[in-house]
Amino acid sequence: GSHLSASARAVYDVRDFGARGDGRTLDTDAIHAAIAAAHAAGGGIVHFSPGTYLTKSIRLRSRIVFRLGIGAVLEAAAYAEHPFDAPEPELAPGAEKQSSPGHSHWHNSLIYGIDLDDIAILGPGRIFGRSLVRERVVPAGAGNKAIALRDCRNVLLRDFSILRGGHFAMLLSGIENLTLDHLKIDTQRDGINLDCCRNVRVSNCSINSPFDDGLCLKSSTGLGRPRLTENVTITNCQVSGYDVGTLLDGTCRREVDYTRPAPAGATGHLEFGPQEGSLAHRGGPTGRIKLGTESWGGFRNIAISNCVFEYCRGLALETVDGGVLEDVTVNNLTLRDVQNSPIFVRLGRRNRGLGTPPVAVVRRVTISNVVASNVDPRFACLLLGIPGHPIEDLTLSNIRILFRGGGTAADAARDLPELETGYPEPYQFGVTPAYGLFLRHARRVTLHAIDLQTDAPDARPALMLDDVADVRLSLVNAACVPGASLLRLKEVSGLTISQCAGLADATGIAAGARVRTAPARVFVVGDSISLDYGPSLERRLAPRFAYDRKRDDGTGTSVDLDDPKGANGGDSRMVLDYLRRRRERNPIAADILVLNCGLHDLRTDPATGAKRVPLPEYADNLRAILAEAAAMALPVAWVRITPVVDAIHNARCSKFRRFSADVDAYNRMADEIMLAAGVSLIDLHAFTQPYLPSALADHVHFAPALRDKQGAFIASHLMALIDAGPPPPADRSPA
Repeated sequence: GSHLSASARAVYDVRDFGARGDGRTLDTDAIHAAIAAAHAAGGGIVHFSPGTYLTKSIRLRSRIVFRLGIGAVLEAAAYAEHPFDAPEPELAPGAEKQSSPGHSHWHNSLIYGIDLDDIAILGPGRIFGRSLVRERVVPAGAGNKAIALRDCRNVLLRDFSILRGGHFAMLLSGIENLTLDHLKIDTQRDGINLDCCRNVRVSNCSINSPFDDGLCLKSSTGLGRPRLTENVTITNCQVSGYDVGTLLDGTCRREVDYTRPAPAGATGHLEFGPQEGSLAHRGGPTGRIKLGTESWGGFRNIAISNCVFEYCRGLALETVDGGVLEDVTVNNLTLRDVQNSPIFVRLGRRNRGLGTPPVAVVRRVTISNVVASNVDPRFACLLLGIPGHPIEDLTLSNIRILFRGGGTAADAARDLPELETGYPEPYQFGVTPAYGLFLRHARRVTLHAIDLQTDAPDARPALMLDDVADVRLSLVNAACVPGASLLRLKEVSGLTISQCAGLADATGIAAGARVRTAPARVFVVGDSISLDYGPSLERRLAPRFAYDRKRDDGTGTSVDLDDPKGANGGDSRMVLDYLRRRRERNPIAADILVLNCGLHDLRTDPATGAKRVPLPEYADNLRAILAEAAAMALPVAWVRITPVVDAIHNARCSKFRRFSADVDAYNRMADEIMLAAGVSLIDLHAFTQPYLPSALADHVHFAPALRDKQGAFIASHLMALIDAGPPPPADRSPA
């Protein structure tokens, strides 16, 4: 049927039935008289002109428009003096124990109606639940809901405001054909609860609820039978977690300290009633849009669009009590000052419901066009199934999130608990090992146009996928500190990557792999020349590249260039030995392995003329070095041996000789081997030659100014190599 409108045939002003509207006289009987008269006449408008109408429980009737005119306030009377209606028995034995308290009772409310047709509550007046309580245990005679409706049909709620609505400002259970429009709710616990409702339109509502959820879809055991919440559209709404009352007075204050119980009076002039001493709340203001936690019946055909979240928790889609959550689309959300996970999708098996609920199902969920800023750094977007019961057919696209950052390597190493049977809330899991998105137990996932950034550096990977199959990543961009992973994978199959910044396009990456990205990692194994230009190279590469090199093992041997335990790479024998040991004990993880050796190999004994490493052995060693690099899947860039000036070198160095002819011969051999293997060459020899002999600091090393130039020269080559795409790993058996 169609909704009643303000053109209904008669208006029944409650003042004509004895209401005083003076804020002191109890007007409940007069209100009921007006309702009875309108109902007896076949329908009408029960009107409240300006004034404050003190009342206890009001029982609605069918075909009534309940109209709060401009300046009209309906105020909940003190329950100790004017008891509200007692809560009715639950509809099924044990129902209340299987859901949060309050879902099974409607009578103990300021306004309620059961099994009604064609009703409306209109504004622009206000409902002030001054005495309504928010505790789980309701004191005798108290009311704990501003509006409660059950099993009604054709309901319109429009244009009014609610201040302090108790446990639920609205509990709407089993409603068919429900419209909520242009409501303003500023309350101390839940805002709007849509429980087991069907064919619902919510639009243009502002809900401030710092201590619980703002707009919450549920499918609880309250009706005593499982029933889906389905065919729901939510659009153009705003949710927030400001101090209670400050949405409606326009100040939007954020003065409540959520880390500890509030002393009396600390919450402002409105106070909170009997629960004032228990304001410590898990992790800051709530205030969000959520599906769940009560999810016995499930959710189907839900569309959420064009909504704003401010200073509250993020979007939550949860089913943990056996119901399905399917065919849900979310589009165009803006979130600012998010207090935990900006997007939370949870399939669990708390299985709280009558009988023996099955394990829940989540499938066909699409979330797109989301912008979030100043997000709590502890919690990534969490998309979590449970072992054996994955989320299915999940798509996230056009998501841009700015986190505050600051996560540590220890955070990145955390194992996120499963908590299969626990309460579904992000803070229960603790700090997440990825800062941006953590996806676990899922199948057929698409992540497209995802941009994840941090205000402060964060050592955690941006994304982590665990037990995920058939996942497509495209146009993913994320901040990543040196040495951290952009993408960490564990038991992932069927992964396709395309057009992701810093990630090579790939398909079917093996389970357990880690995919790293910019800043790319450069690892240097080279002689003392590379030690000299190393600081300049590291400085020039930052912040796009993470720099590391062969290090002294701590025994203080760096000064001895012939000791393989030192930081110096040494000759080709020493380099080969080092790479072999690293492969066996602690493989190098890098995007490019920068190698050079030769100056030590071509040392010549003054007495015998023998080379330290003869040229044929040098060639064999280089081939073996490339094989070791390939075994660690390391692409290689080769730095050609720097020049010497025979007369200067051999006059200043008496232990051994070096000759430029040998430098040329060893360079030619290395060139042949590296080019055959497809290794990129960096010609530091040709770059350095014009600066000699004036730039020599001793027999073979160079002055600081040239070292800086050498570092810049190599850095430019490495940047070009990265921009062109990573070179392939070195051939295991080069020609």
